Amino acid sequence: MHSFLIITLTLLTSSTAVRIRNFNGRNCRSSTYGECQNVRATDCCDARRGKSYYTSSMFSGLPTTAIGSICTQSGRKNCGTVRQSGHGLSLCLTNGNSRGSYWFDCRSCRKREDDPSSDLELAMAHPALDSVEPDIVSIEGHRFYTNGSTPVEIRDAIFDYLGADALYVDIPETFRVYELPEPVGEDDHEQY
Repeated sequence: MHSFLIITLTLLTSSTAVRIRNFNGRNCRSSTYGECQNVRATDCCDARRGKSYYTSSMFSGLPTTAIGSICTQSGRKNCGTVRQSGHGLSLCLTNGNSRGSYWFDCRSCRKREDDPSSDLELAMAHPALDSVEPDIVSIEGHRFYTNGSTPVEIRDAIFDYLGADALYVDIPETFRVYELPEPVGEDDHEQY
């Protein structure tokens, strides 16, 4: 029975589905954001070029041993400098002028009671190694696919609208075929 529990827990933690939303508003409450789904550990959520910035990042589905971080750009890396870190199953981090966010599993950190290392110090020792683009962009609560199913020129334009803090009325009618159906029974920007 004991080995069954260990195997089950190992499978559950190895198949963690972490979602990161990078918001244009404080406290993870805006209905305008870029969302990376099923983010692997040490993948920076936002490989985009350009001058868009985020104010807060929401991490959903973090393992209990994980630490999430919000970052500013350093050199060519959007997750180049860790600005704030924390842990929790549903975590919101705020930092102006951020360019991306990532998480890592701190199971191997093995903090001792007398170890004064903070989440921020641990994050700096475990940097983002790769980058991914958001799968979904939400403009005023209207969500659009920005993954491989969307043509590159439309995807790039949707990212430009996100970076420009555009309104939904600014989105061309022809782009709306890439809009996701509204979630049933869920206030999308406050589901955390």
